[in-house]
Amino acid sequence: MISKLVLSAALLGILFSFLVSSRHPRIVGIIVLLATASGLFFVWQPDRTTDIAALIGIGRGADLVFYSWLVISYALILNLQIKLRANLDLVTQLAREIAIQNAVKPKAGG
Repeated sequence: MISKLVLSAALLGILFSFLVSSRHPRIVGIIVLLATASGLFFVWQPDRTTDIAALIGIGRGADLVFYSWLVISYALILNLQIKLRANLDLVTQLAREIAIQNAVKPKAGG
């Protein structure tokens, strides 16, 4: 019972922290809300996880949760990689513009 309370508090804490930083697109907010709700459902109804896994064709509920975690983690890593690449391109562009603005013309005859 204590583990259910701790896991629930962690999930609700993550949801609260996400909602406080409201700089996210609406679809991301919906996904986080659904993920939190499903996490709470699986924490409080672990037997249902096995039933859902059997419907999908996965042997155990724990495997379903693990596979879901892998897919979500890979999606987040891909999203971070895309954002990192965009930031790197922006920094490169800014550095080029600053270099052009601060360019020193060579002295004549020398």
